Amino acid sequence: MIANRTIRGYLALCLLTLHGLAAADTEYVAASIEPVRMILAELVGPEAAVCVVPRSASPHTYDPRVADAIATTKAAAMFSVDPLFDGWASRLPATHHVALLDRLPQVREVLAADHVGHDHGPNDPHFWSDPIAVQLIVPKIVAQLDRLSFGDSDAIAERAQKFQRSLTQLDAELFKRFAPLRGKRVIVGHSSWLYFLERYRIEVAAIIEASPGQEMSLRRFADLSEELAHANADAIIAEPQHGLKAAEALAKQSGIPMCTIDPLWAGDGTYAGLIRENANRILAVLE
Repeated sequence: MIANRTIRGYLALCLLTLHGLAAADTEYVAASIEPVRMILAELVGPEAAVCVVPRSASPHTYDPRVADAIATTKAAAMFSVDPLFDGWASRLPATHHVALLDRLPQVREVLAADHVGHDHGPNDPHFWSDPIAVQLIVPKIVAQLDRLSFGDSDAIAERAQKFQRSLTQLDAELFKRFAPLRGKRVIVGHSSWLYFLERYRIEVAAIIEASPGQEMSLRRFADLSEELAHANADAIIAEPQHGLKAAEALAKQSGIPMCTIDPLWAGDGTYAGLIRENANRILAVLE
């Protein structure tokens, strides 16, 4: 009896929250990763957008839990990035699945050097680091929410207009702040911030981690050390989710200054906070 009550209590908790955010009696949408949740929250309100991947996990390798499956059955839709990025999200039992990369009118193409041994397909899925890419996709999200008859359409449209204005302002602010640094060269721990770096004219000299979740071989480390010796890089930009130890070792060996950004969880829980916090860290190491 106690065991049955415990199981019922656990299932009730799963139905009440998805990572502490979604209530079972509240209409909400689910997001595979935190940046997508941040974007949705700007449109539907923070109380109506929840994230599946917890802070400690990588979206590349995440294995959904039973609690995730139970909670997403209550979501109006599951918003993810792309089957080659977070394909696990498509296996969750949501009523509707929306892959956002398919709805982005301008997608950054992946170059051969971007992903050595790590296939995201022909397009870079990390669109959220560019405020203008987000601006382009917002009308598509609003249209999808309208098709789902989700929430108050007038309120969503008003929030979308406000968000669009804020993205224009954010982009102008960043262009001004990064203007003196155009042409600086960086080595990145992973490819998740290339939209941002291209947008604000920072060159990428090398990418450290070829395959998320895999240990770097000694040969790869030696090759990277050789690349760094000729890269004329001004900084190394590392991430806690990918290749941080390798980046730290390369920074120590080369003497190149390093900063750590977080493409998923930095800032105050808002989209602008995520972008500004990471921008501040990059600016601090380059200025």
